[in-house]
Amino acid sequence: MTTLRMLGVRVGVPEEFADWFADLADDAEQPHVGQLSGQATGSDPLAVLTSATLLAVEHSELLCMHAGVVAGQNGLVVLPGVSGLGKTTLVAALVQSGFGYVSDEALAIDRAKLGVESFARPLALSAASCDLLGLDFSATDSAGAEMLVRPSELGRISSIRASDVPATNVNEIVLAQRGPGATSLRPGRRGEAVVELLTRSFNSFRQPTDSFHAIVETVRNARVWRACYSDARELAELMRARF
Repeated sequence: MTTLRMLGVRVGVPEEFADWFADLADDAEQPHVGQLSGQATGSDPLAVLTSATLLAVEHSELLCMHAGVVAGQNGLVVLPGVSGLGKTTLVAALVQSGFGYVSDEALAIDRAKLGVESFARPLALSAASCDLLGLDFSATDSAGAEMLVRPSELGRISSIRASDVPATNVNEIVLAQRGPGATSLRPGRRGEAVVELLTRSFNSFRQPTDSFHAIVETVRNARVWRACYSDARELAELMRARF
């Protein structure tokens, strides 16, 4: 078994799949990394990834919300949304365009300090997404209808910890909607972002008052945008130019 550091906790994965998670190596010197929370199970890397992510969210003391996160020159860019929105493809396109990878799955923040924890897990991309991004879907072992891609294969990884002081700030929150038409990025409303992050929270129920205050403060300190796009690369270039 190999031990990984995920969302501030330690999770074990079967040795035969450990190479997929090289960007999540455990750091035994960090005092805030606690006891082993459990061992992920599965017969392929994608199943192990899903199991490990569930274990991490279940045991994390951080407030975790379903969102992609990348690092720009002025701070973090957050992309909340449900599965199927295209967050992973958009995060991959952003990293290819020069942003630093933080996570394609979770915005994880310390409720008190508002510090963000990076989560450099493999990205699961469909054949269509790989084609859009110029990745060879057949280059590595695919996990069913999706291929796992290590963040380091796309570009720079931004390694940050919620315990770091000063913490990296969430500077931009982009409420993206995929659909036909021209790619656009326009100012949005903070109230919409608060609702979106609360709705996408995995574990706000554990400390509801502190979680709500953390989300409100995070949104208050950020700019909020509404984006529409059909091509992730076009939106990534627009965001690179704007942010």
